[in-house]
Amino acid sequence: MRSLLTSLGACSGMDVVALLSKRKRKLGSLRGLLKGERPQSGYWRPYKAIEVKYILSWESLKREDIDEAVEQSMVKFCSVAATLRPASR
Repeated sequence: MRSLLTSLGACSGMDVVALLSKRKRKLGSLRGLLKGERPQSGYWRPYKAIEVKYILSWESLKREDIDEAVEQSMVKFCSVAATLRPASR
């Protein structure tokens, strides 16, 4: 199940970098931290909640640019996020 979280981070992270690049924004680095919450017991244990945090360094970015890129990635572009939509926030 960790690979699912890794896939979400990679998919969304690549979207964020691409969206900021299109807007000619300079991103120094991006690191994603993902945490998922699953039930302790039961045969099917899908994620109840997933938390995604990004740690960024930048030169010419505003907080609004970052927030908008992350929002667009999670809502419009990342197919992994769409698959996990009920659990991801």
